[in-house]
Amino acid sequence: FRLIRKVASGRKFQQELKSLTRVARDTYVSCADLILKVLAVRSRVLSMRIDLYFEGDAKLISESEAARLAIDKFVDNLGKGRIIDDVVAYIVVREDGLDRCIHFHCWICVDGHKHRDGYHLTEKLGDYWMENCIGSPVLGATKNCWERRAEYEHNSLGLLGPNDEEMLRGLREALAYMCKLGKMPHLYVK
Repeated sequence: FRLIRKVASGRKFQQELKSLTRVARDTYVSCADLILKVLAVRSRVLSMRIDLYFEGDAKLISESEAARLAIDKFVDNLGKGRIIDDVVAYIVVREDGLDRCIHFHCWICVDGHKHRDGYHLTEKLGDYWMENCIGSPVLGATKNCWERRAEYEHNSLGLLGPNDEEMLRGLREALAYMCKLGKMPHLYVK
């Protein structure tokens, strides 16, 4: 305990902690700014969230070049409209967890005037991850956050307009979770 206390109270450790906190705060601010810009020009968007994981033996290589190429492929094809149409914006954040190892939290919004079925669109994103990026359901998994939207105190999933206070509150909470300390350095934003 003395060693931990000494290291944690040291100047170098404290400076690194402040730096990480500043990066997390700046990331949150830039992501919130992106969402405000989207809502300034779009009267209605369909907000969706999905988490992308590596499973089984793939957990062990989740920090490899092949794993990085898998998420790069997902993000590239998402941005080019090859997975779902009319993607207005997205935020994909990498997290390194103890149990899940490297995994990704994704927020995606599409034109709400053209799309309404968030559950099936999110499932389509998960299927693409499993089939085209990972290559096998044995090596990957997804969590469609749509399935749990009733559990969120402030839901941010579904049709979202610039004046929908309750959903904006939920989106703020989701962003705070996605941009929390320790989820850097990989951030993909459109």
